[in-house]
Amino acid sequence: MSKVSIIAPSFNCEAYVESSLGSAASLSEPDLEIIAADDGSTDRTLPLLRGIASDEPRVEIARAPERASAVYA
Repeated sequence: MSKVSIIAPSFNCEAYVESSLGSAASLSEPDLEIIAADDGSTDRTLPLLRGIASDEPRVEIARAPERASAVYA
């Protein structure tokens, strides 16, 4: 079976990043990966993503060092 990937773009979304990725992680797909693509957030999005990734092994973080917009995603 093929791996299912969810790519979750994120920029300054601390208010809902936990519920958003929690919803994705609750899927019962056996071979699931969740890639959180942070576009240089300046709020608490990145620390929250790191906390989620430490608790959920299917979550990976890809981070642009500065705002790269759609080019990065």
